[in-house]
Amino acid sequence: MILIDYEVLGRPIAQPRIKAARRGNLIKMYTPNDNNVKEYKQAVREGFENALGKIAVEKKVAFPHQGLVQVGAHFYFPRPVGMMQERLGMDPIHHLAKPDIDNVLKAMLDALTGIAWKDDRQVWFMDCRKYYAGVMRDEDNKKVSCPPSTKIYLSFYNEVI
Repeated sequence: MILIDYEVLGRPIAQPRIKAARRGNLIKMYTPNDNNVKEYKQAVREGFENALGKIAVEKKVAFPHQGLVQVGAHFYFPRPVGMMQERLGMDPIHHLAKPDIDNVLKAMLDALTGIAWKDDRQVWFMDCRKYYAGVMRDEDNKKVSCPPSTKIYLSFYNEVI
């Protein structure tokens, strides 16, 4: 088993829904262009390649992986100013607002398809969570949200499907 974990700084972005457009008698399906999603996916890919660089040399492994994959992801969103009260504490708290966790996860899985694994059907277990980031104090002793990020944990198994 090979373990890779890394963090991607920046706000997690959800994969936009597929849309349909009528062109005469034809209906065309497309995914809307969203530069934020493209930038997020690129950051996820670059983070994986940086983390892989250290491990690939040590373990002599080839990617994209062809066996089973276990995925863990913790998505941290900026905490709104209204949630900076003492009663909520300084630690991350559950994020129950949009975007939906499945759409954010889809963007992350799509970004890693083809470089971490051949197809996302190889993912057999997922543990995903959404949080508002923790709170820290700035140089003026004011409460500010910790930077948004995505923490990704990947386990690659030798069992081939």
